[in-house]
Amino acid sequence: MESDNIQIEIFKKMKPFKRLELAFDLHDFARDRIYAETKRNKPQLSEAELNKIVAQRFVR
Repeated sequence: MESDNIQIEIFKKMKPFKRLELAFDLHDFARDRIYAETKRNKPQLSEAELNKIVAQRFVR
């Protein structure tokens, strides 16, 4: 798709540290969303249990 090519070009023009910063931001966003969804669906879990489940989701 054309939009994919445009996005790739934007990423290529970014400085490496900005691409890395973006990757970390996206990771944090995904982790926070998975944590919130898991907590909503399983409110009985402790924080340690929630963190374990979230970590397991990233290992798959």
